[in-house]
Amino acid sequence: MSKKFLSIGISTILATCLFSGLAFAKEEHTSAALEHATAAAAATDATGVSAHATEALKHTGPAKTAHAPHPDVVKHIEEGEVHLKAAVDTASKGDAASAAQHASVAKTHLEAADK
Repeated sequence: MSKKFLSIGISTILATCLFSGLAFAKEEHTSAALEHATAAAAATDATGVSAHATEALKHTGPAKTAHAPHPDVVKHIEEGEVHLKAAVDTASKGDAASAAQHASVAKTHLEAADK
């Protein structure tokens, strides 16, 4: 009997570690997107805004996938994505101030998603 309980205990511990790791992975991409959106919003030139917004966009897809069971979170990520794309587009036209404003709005949405 004690071997059976030991096996169940070990299985429970492993399952807990696995699910804890998955929960952390969900937050990882959202946090990375937020980090880059924050840097894009703080950038003072169009090149910096574009570079950081582009990096943030690399994380929005995986973040949406990770948060698929939570449509309210996905909606914030999608709104952030829209503004990050606008930031890149505006920065490509040389308008750093407007691009940074789009990045700032994206940051606000990604902060809501990262809670």
